[in-house]
Amino acid sequence: SPLTMLVPVASVVAVALLWRPVRFKLPALQRAYDRQPLLRPGLAALGILLLLGFLANDSGTSIPPGSLMLLAPLLIGIAARAVELDDAARLAAGIKAART
Repeated sequence: SPLTMLVPVASVVAVALLWRPVRFKLPALQRAYDRQPLLRPGLAALGILLLLGFLANDSGTSIPPGSLMLLAPLLIGIAARAVELDDAARLAAGIKAART
């Protein structure tokens, strides 16, 4: 299938985005990495598992796209929560500074 050739390209793009989020203007993901130190190694381990699943699966490219349906919303939620927590901490610090 022609879509089979897109999986390696999409995988390389995804790895680049996840490895260097600041370079690709994804500061929310970098905040999540800063708040949760095990997130980056966990994503690396998941990437290795997906690669092994892709190589071992006899039905082609079903493993990485199937996992993307779960992984993408989870990463968006993790990054959004990190931004929310950082904003709440800044707001609390501002309120504390204003009271003193």
